[in-house]
Amino acid sequence: MVGADTRLLLSGARLHPLALGVNVCIVGQYITDLLDGAVGRARNTGLKLWGYYVDHFLDYIFLGAIFFGYAVLLPAVYHKMILFTLIMFAGFMVHAFLEFACTNRFRISYLGIGPTEVRLLFIVINVLLIVFGKTYLAAALPYVVTGSLFGLFITVYRTARKLWKMDMEEKRRSS
Repeated sequence: MVGADTRLLLSGARLHPLALGVNVCIVGQYITDLLDGAVGRARNTGLKLWGYYVDHFLDYIFLGAIFFGYAVLLPAVYHKMILFTLIMFAGFMVHAFLEFACTNRFRISYLGIGPTEVRLLFIVINVLLIVFGKTYLAAALPYVVTGSLFGLFITVYRTARKLWKMDMEEKRRSS
């Protein structure tokens, strides 16, 4: 009975094989992202600089592919919002790299949200696409854009304030 209900629910959603496939790719990317450094360390074949560079570049490619998929899925009227959301999410990545360059401390989670939560968000979005179709994704976009812009603003403001204090302390010590 439950299986029949599920098939009936999914039969109306033309997206379900694609969305399920994307979820499998997200989980696969997460597992490989977790294991690549651990395997390199265990085998003593880890390449720190190359690994850092390639890992984070591929994270960006993954992010771009996810948003490209949503752009293909939604009508053209939403493409600017999708692009703006991609810019906000990529802004968090750029922020992490710049903060690391300034402080030599690498953080990937801000405001309680990190890569794992973002991957889970994408999986939830894809499940909602399977169940409800594209309508709710399009309706949620303005909130995602606003939330990510606000979150990035808060994150950049806090970090800029912290870096300013570090600069001022260094300036006081050297004078």
